[in-house]
Order: sequence, then C-alpha cells, then structure tokens
Amino acid sequence: GAGRTHFIRIGMLADKRRGRRNGKTRFFEQIARFRDRMNSKVPKKALPLKADVEEAAAPREYYGNIVKEKHFDISIVTVDEAIAEMELLDHDFYVFVNAENNRVSVVYKRRDGDYGLITPEY
Repeated sequence: GAGRTHFIRIGMLADKRRGRRNGKTRFFEQIARFRDRMNSKVPKKALPLKADVEEAAAPREYYGNIVKEKHFDISIVTVDEAIAEMELLDHDFYVFVNAENNRVSVVYKRRDGDYGLITPEY
C-alpha cells in the first residue's frame, strides 16, 4: 500500500530468475547442489585413494548402513490404483508394475501434496 516500504530477499529474486530457466539448466544446477552438499558432508579422508575392487564393493560408512530389509509381492496395477494403495497404506511411496506399460515403477508423494512417478529405463 501507499507509504509502506517493501523488502525482498536477494535470494527470492534469484529464485524467480531461476524459475525462468529451462529444465535442463535447473537439472544441472540440482546436480551441482547435490555434489556440493555431498562434498561438504564427506570428509576427504573417507574417500578411497585407489580403485580397489573390494573397497568399491564394500558399503561406505558415510552413506549409512542398511538396517532393515523388506520383501514384498509386487502388484500389476494402474498408476491411479497405485496411488490409492499408497494412500490406503499411509506410505510415502509405492512400488508396482504399471499395467499400462508392464514396467516396474514407483509412485511417491511430493512435498507439495502432488504425486511423482518414477519409471526406470532398462
């Protein structure tokens, strides 16, 4: 309104500009952020110095340990049925065989309340 002073964070301006970039640019920015985050979390001495087959196959401490393993039957359902099943089970994701293309897929709930679908290429 009149007489009011408005402040805006510099980061908000950068976010707005970033939103106008194409998907490819944002993808590479996400990769760079992930790489930077991983580099800041992993001490340099934790990284292997040589490519030894046994060391490469061994689990790395800085990623954590598998503390639970679960086996389950996989259903052949549509994406809508997978979402309904995920919501019924109150899970964040659901693994299924997509009835439309006969491929293993994962449907997941996004932070914004919508859903995502992952279908690996193989």
